[in-house]
Amino acid sequence: MSALAVTRTGSGVPVLLVHGLGHHRHTWAPVARRLTDGHEVLAIDLPGFGESRDVRLRWPTVPALADRIARELERWGIDRPHVVGNSLGGAIALELAARGRARSVTALSPGGFIGSPDRLQTIGALTALRLRSLLPLGLQHAIIRSRAGSRVYAAGLYADHRRLTPEAALADAVAIKYAPAFERTLIANTTYGFRGAPPVPTTIAWADRDRILPVSTVRRVRERVPGARVEILERCGHVPMVDAPDAIVRLVRETIATADGSEADRLLTAARP
Repeated sequence: MSALAVTRTGSGVPVLLVHGLGHHRHTWAPVARRLTDGHEVLAIDLPGFGESRDVRLRWPTVPALADRIARELERWGIDRPHVVGNSLGGAIALELAARGRARSVTALSPGGFIGSPDRLQTIGALTALRLRSLLPLGLQHAIIRSRAGSRVYAAGLYADHRRLTPEAALADAVAIKYAPAFERTLIANTTYGFRGAPPVPTTIAWADRDRILPVSTVRRVRERVPGARVEILERCGHVPMVDAPDAIVRLVRETIATADGSEADRLLTAARP
């Protein structure tokens, strides 16, 4: 079984970072740097994406991807990390928690909650990103380096194009262009809906300027995961860890603190005569 590509930094209680459809682990860099103070941070590339593009998964549904990551965690000797996920990665994070494989969850605009009217918007937006990636990389680079072009490239995933360097925008373009599992993963999860019940502290945050998974989806989150803390991320797009890394780190740390406090209380209670 081929290993998933991973970047491991820092030390302490592990935090796992899971990217979305067509993205790559390096998109977490602004958040990962801040979380290494007190944690071992693991950012992975999903099967068929980033540097895991040679990793095969026959039918990459969210549950199958969660199983794959769980096996990888066992291989790394990691038990129940705090899990942070974006989009498809957010859905995977919630699945891991529902299976008892996470200590806490912070899910950013997670998949698994859109209804039929929004589904066409989501599929259309993702398909547009994929089609754009088919342009020659030299042409994409030239577009990205212009002010108008950088705004267009950022619009699908980010709220503020000024936070996205040309190098980061090109890395996004490369990740989508050379993602052999893109179509299969999109098709496999078109009708996926999260129905689990995470038994751990869970924060679900939604970007108010998300053009792929609209913020109106939050109402279904509150219905299906009533125990979750729900936050709206202001002036953020679908990939908020670039738009507002400090806000994301704050949410992650607060969720971790809640989990660690709950665990400490449980241990203290069990130790009392």
